[in-house]
Amino acid sequence: MHDDPSTTCREIRRNRGLKGYRYEQAHEKAASRKNTKPSTKLTDVLEATIIEKLNPIKKFAYTLTADNGKEFAYNQLVSLNLEADFYFANPYHSWERGLNEHTNGLIRQCFPKSQNLSEVKDADILRVGALLNNRPRKILDFETPLEAFERL
Repeated sequence: MHDDPSTTCREIRRNRGLKGYRYEQAHEKAASRKNTKPSTKLTDVLEATIIEKLNPIKKFAYTLTADNGKEFAYNQLVSLNLEADFYFANPYHSWERGLNEHTNGLIRQCFPKSQNLSEVKDADILRVGALLNNRPRKILDFETPLEAFERL
């Protein structure tokens, strides 16, 4: 069994208030969680999609940060395929995934929360993607993401 210290450390942090809680107990608990297979096919689809979409630019993808959903159960396979570190944000710490939360806010300007996203047409999704990819970003010295990728 591969010893994943990040999972163990997270387990210790979750249980730090318990008297006598030791590393071995945290490791056992973390290992038992890792061995449970998710019950949905969403995990397989998401894993394949992430690898497919990021593989062409994997030399620029150093880290991936996700929330703690079951759909990321196979994060180690993604990490190995992309040769990138995979991190999980702590629950209710949305600021640990700042760019993701900011992008969600921009998307919600076009598709309000009251709108059912399963009813959105593909053409509308592509339009919003084009808007976001052509929006200048301060972090890119006011270049658009599209311009930055073309330069690479």
